[in-house]
Amino acid sequence: MNHPDFPNFNEVLDCDFACFFFNVKGTTLISRFKEPTHIDLDIAQEAKEVVKPFKDAGSEYAIIDFTAQFFSITNEGKKYWKENVSPHNTCLVVVKGFAVKTIANIYARFDKPGVQTRVFNSIHDSFDWIEANL
Repeated sequence: MNHPDFPNFNEVLDCDFACFFFNVKGTTLISRFKEPTHIDLDIAQEAKEVVKPFKDAGSEYAIIDFTAQFFSITNEGKKYWKENVSPHNTCLVVVKGFAVKTIANIYARFDKPGVQTRVFNSIHDSFDWIEANL
């Protein structure tokens, strides 16, 4: 199955909390979180195991689609992701709404993510950014 908006991305895994899509070029992994999703330490650890083979295969970009409603993450999950699941050279975060984007940008400035991180309101804008920066 392909990503609903991007036919050159193939679904590689559909789990309880997210669907993962990888492009045919092997450069970008999309993590599309389902709703409702509550990320705790166990799910953060599972996500690390899902992402690792794509990092090892040379994926340069991770697009994390957090546009689902009712998304939450525990402090333990955040800490684990920060320490372990920053697997790509660049992490592109997609959120819903200007207010959430502003908060995410402020949060990223104070809680340094460890990899280059950009926040977008649209997955299409994240792809435009990748194309402009290849």
